[in-house]
Amino acid sequence: ASLNHYRESFFELRLAPAGTRAYEGSVFYDQGEDRVSALVDSRVYGATAGVRFPSGWSGHVDLEHQRGNQTHGVLPATGFEDSYGALVVARADLGSVALAWDRTSDPLVRSVFQGGGKFLHLVSVVLGVRLSPGQDATLTFGRSRGGRACTAGTCYDVPPFEGAELRLVSRF
Repeated sequence: ASLNHYRESFFELRLAPAGTRAYEGSVFYDQGEDRVSALVDSRVYGATAGVRFPSGWSGHVDLEHQRGNQTHGVLPATGFEDSYGALVVARADLGSVALAWDRTSDPLVRSVFQGGGKFLHLVSVVLGVRLSPGQDATLTFGRSRGGRACTAGTCYDVPPFEGAELRLVSRF
């Protein structure tokens, strides 16, 4: 197998009833391999649901579970499990509040946080506020894993996080 091999199969069923924009949902299944990230086998499934209220507020829930195997140099592949859940309440002109929970048996993540037991639990709360049309503030409390994040085709590495962070973004 090539060291740079990447493979993915993805299936999604999306439900958004015609005639209403008040609610939507989807379920998905993803199977893949990403040798660059040392992931030799991954199976992910999940569901998402959202509701929009006439007042401009919306709510969203996201649930995912992954079983995978990853390599560690010349050592045999190690199996791990991840579960993730998030609940978000938002209003586009004001901001949002999110509660995220991540449960993992991934030894690489556990070693960063010195987690005991079979699973490590990472919980975070994120408050986002629209200060003006060109400025946003985001306050994050808790713990979250690091990893690759991609926005508009540009990918970057996000370090693991523990504590509180205030981020101000200005667009001009």
